[in-house]
Amino acid sequence: MNGWIKLHRKILDNEIWNDVPTFRLFTLLLLNAAHNDGMKVKGVELKKGQYLRSYRKLAEDLAYKDGKGLKKYSLRTIHRCFAKLIQNGMVSVQETEYGTLITVLNYS
Repeated sequence: MNGWIKLHRKILDNEIWNDVPTFRLFTLLLLNAAHNDGMKVKGVELKKGQYLRSYRKLAEDLAYKDGKGLKKYSLRTIHRCFAKLIQNGMVSVQETEYGTLITVLNYS
């Protein structure tokens, strides 16, 4: 993927700034969300700011190196992060037969 995203400095005042897994998840969603309407994934047409992915795949995407090993966040942690993002009005989620359709609110 090419391109860039804008990240407002107000993120420093948001509670997710101090919650590393939630901040990493939000950043991953911003970077992978469709940047134009009409992008198709698994036959689903995405609108600008949407991303289709399973919670399990997101946990794999967010894996990180710790010493010599690779660590993954648990599904429970992923769900907790989503709950925080939803509560803060940053994303909405909708379950589909192809995975979770995530919409980054105020993407534009």
